[in-house]
Amino acid sequence: LGAIEGLDVLVKTAASGHLEERRQAILGLGQIDDPRATMALLGVFRAEHERTALRSEAALALALHGKREIMRILAAELEARASLDRLVGDQEQLVVAIATALGLGDSSSRT
Repeated sequence: LGAIEGLDVLVKTAASGHLEERRQAILGLGQIDDPRATMALLGVFRAEHERTALRSEAALALALHGKREIMRILAAELEARASLDRLVGDQEQLVVAIATALGLGDSSSRT
């Protein structure tokens, strides 16, 4: 899990498949510092049709990369989503995951 040699398989699995396999693939992508891994995670994170749990896990996996650009994306998403009506129900999980991901990021990359 997380080895560059498995990148293509992880990208494919993160996009479709059984839920638990997708979750593990998302975690693996978070451990690979490669633009293709980042793009795959952003794809899951930004996909409105995806389960909130997967989008939340993609946000956390993106934070593992610790890159300033990713932190900016997550901060913008948090700002756009952190409204009272989104802090209840299904979207609450995503907002909390984004805030947690921002907290996990390297302090030098925070905006």
